[in-house]
Amino acid sequence: MAPAANASLLSVIPQTPSANVGGTLSVDVIASGLLDGGAPSIGTYDLSLAYDSSLLSLAGVTFGSGLDVRGFGSLQDWSASAPGLANVFELSFDSIDDLTQLQPDRFRLFTLTFQADAIGATALTLLINALGDAAGNALTPDIANASATVTAVPLPAAVWLLLAGLTTAGFVRRARRQ
Repeated sequence: MAPAANASLLSVIPQTPSANVGGTLSVDVIASGLLDGGAPSIGTYDLSLAYDSSLLSLAGVTFGSGLDVRGFGSLQDWSASAPGLANVFELSFDSIDDLTQLQPDRFRLFTLTFQADAIGATALTLLINALGDAAGNALTPDIANASATVTAVPLPAAVWLLLAGLTTAGFVRRARRQ
């Protein structure tokens, strides 16, 4: 077996840093630092993302196209394997040469979409169960984790105007009584 190659970086990147309760939060997992048009390339991965399940619930996964450079498809699967743990797997059907020559140096592996359930902050921590190059050799990347915040739904400006008007009316009424 060949020595482990280095896919420079796997990054967890929320599309927005926060979401309101009842809204959605999307998180991209990006591979970068690969050699464009050369080895190493990524041929398979089995990754888990840990998050606070009291704040977020997994709603779905969208796979990127980086492991399907010729349109042959890939074997894909995902699950919420435990509370607060999303597991995502993909295996490319493309040849070693195609992946090595055509895979870009930076691409999205997948996007996780969460429902924001409660107010708070959560770490988004990527765990590598397996990561392999086009030939199946192990890759050992650096990981850049992230965090996200779930906030209260802001009151619309009209509500603030209404509250200000009611407060003013209360003061006027009190002044007339005196």
